[in-house]
Amino acid sequence: MRHAVLFSSYIPQHSLELGKKYVELLKTFFSRDTVFVGVNRDSCGAWEDLLKQENFHYRKVEEKFHIDSDVSGFMECLKMVRDSHERFDLFWLFHTKGASYDDLAKAMKFYDYYRQNFFARRKDIEEIMTTYPNIGLAANYLIMNAAMKTNDNSMRMKIFYPFKYKPVGYFVFGTFYAMRGTVVHEFLDNCEESFFTKNLVTELGFDRYFFEVNFCVISNMMGYDAAALDYKEGPQHEFLMRKCAEWRKDPVNYEPENFPWW
Repeated sequence: MRHAVLFSSYIPQHSLELGKKYVELLKTFFSRDTVFVGVNRDSCGAWEDLLKQENFHYRKVEEKFHIDSDVSGFMECLKMVRDSHERFDLFWLFHTKGASYDDLAKAMKFYDYYRQNFFARRKDIEEIMTTYPNIGLAANYLIMNAAMKTNDNSMRMKIFYPFKYKPVGYFVFGTFYAMRGTVVHEFLDNCEESFFTKNLVTELGFDRYFFEVNFCVISNMMGYDAAALDYKEGPQHEFLMRKCAEWRKDPVNYEPENFPWW
């Protein structure tokens, strides 16, 4: 399988050690793969200097597309993929979660968790994608939406692409996930140009959690199922399983429903 990394980065000076950790992670788990790095504005110069030393494709976000979240960096990555004209079987999307925190220890905990529970399971994810062609997304946790706005925003994705199906109503907590290449390429090849030319938040009205809540469901809206690597037994998981079963029976007329978190 040909893999590509879509890595949205924001590394201020005080988080440079976190940035170095992610560079080490990329070299450990994706040394033979194509790595695209979107550099959010206000990242320190030392971060760009570090990227220049590696065999990564990286690009800094333009002022027009700047958003105070991982959205900007991910969008820059997708633009680089489109411009490259390369084709990939699997995309890995993740970001420098927690880099903006004053307490870097918390960001390091996120890094340690995903290194052990997501990246170290690369072979498992490859096997899932190879064995089950109906799976379009793999992530640690799928969480059911708590606000109808999130489901509405996912349905608004139709302004970019003529999706045939409704989303189940989950999102990927943390924004670390792997997505089938055919899904990403189908979307990038045929989506409306406004996806690339407009600011998703300031001009199109989506929010700063676009890749955590909206982009992650494009595979679902193309008819693919998702694989949760981890889950906790309980009401939320039971609700998720019930809604997934309903969706599989009739994804066209399926009605999303939010989980009553409160």
